[in-house]
Amino acid sequence: MKRKQQSLTSVLPSLWSILRHFWPYIRKQWSLLLVAAVATFVEIGARLLEPWPLKYIFDRVLVEELLVGANGEHRYHWLMLSALAIAVVAITGLRAISGYASRVAMALAATKIMTRVRGDLYSHLQRLSLTFH
Repeated sequence: MKRKQQSLTSVLPSLWSILRHFWPYIRKQWSLLLVAAVATFVEIGARLLEPWPLKYIFDRVLVEELLVGANGEHRYHWLMLSALAIAVVAITGLRAISGYASRVAMALAATKIMTRVRGDLYSHLQRLSLTFH
C-alpha cells in the first residue's frame, strides 16, 4: 500500500483551525509560555557561550604556558586557568537551570491548558441530552 504524503499547504489550514479553537486556552497561560520562551533563549545563549572559555584555555593559556616555560608567569596562567574553569562551570550551570525552568514552565502551561480543555469537554458532555448518548 502506498501512502500519499500530505503537502504543507494541505496541512496548514487544519493546523490553523486547531490553533483557532485552542487559542482561548493558550492565551490564558501566556505568562508561563513567556517564561518558557525566555528560559529557552537563555539556554540557547548559554550553549553558544560554552565553548568560548575552552577556546581561550587552549589558544592562550596552555599554548603560552608551553612557550613561556620557567619564566615565572605561571602564576598568571594558573589564575587565568582557574577563572576560565569557573566560567565553564557557571555557564554550564546557567544552561542547566534555564533548561529546567523552560521544561517546567512548558509542562505547567500544557497541564493547565489540558485540564481546562478536559473540564470544558466534560461539562459539555454533561449538558447533552440522554437521547444524544
